[in-house]
Amino acid sequence: LRYTLSARLLYCKNYMGDAFDPNIHTCHVVSHVAVQNRNPESEYYLKSFLLSIPVYDYRYPFPPGEHFVDAGTKEVVTNLFVYGPAGDRLWNGPISSGNWQRAEADLLPYVKEAVGLAGWAGSSLDDWQITYFIMGWESEGTFDAALEFKNLRLQAVIEE
Repeated sequence: LRYTLSARLLYCKNYMGDAFDPNIHTCHVVSHVAVQNRNPESEYYLKSFLLSIPVYDYRYPFPPGEHFVDAGTKEVVTNLFVYGPAGDRLWNGPISSGNWQRAEADLLPYVKEAVGLAGWAGSSLDDWQITYFIMGWESEGTFDAALEFKNLRLQAVIEE
């Protein structure tokens, strides 16, 4: 499951002043691959999770890895398991440099990690399918920011 993306930060201005608290404020870009068990014979049928592919976070050169259940930190709650590898596992350099950086990775090992961490390790990887992909900004605070993207690709490769 090959993923590639090139990106560069044009600017990110923090207008929070002294009110900025890095524990609750940031401006970041993530791409999410939604993965769902689509095998009606599986005990995990219709279980879903988000594979969170870090792109940019104002607070860090490389966004850290994460795994949690989205259970009530904002107005809309999904109750989905979210797993994301650390940005330095994917990107050749920090987006915050302003230079073009490239992420290139096989996402299948991360899908395996997520399935195991969520407690569904007994299921076959053949049971899991991508159901949608989204990418965008989330801003918890007052920021003005712009990124450029190119070469986005998510490709399933069947190896015999």
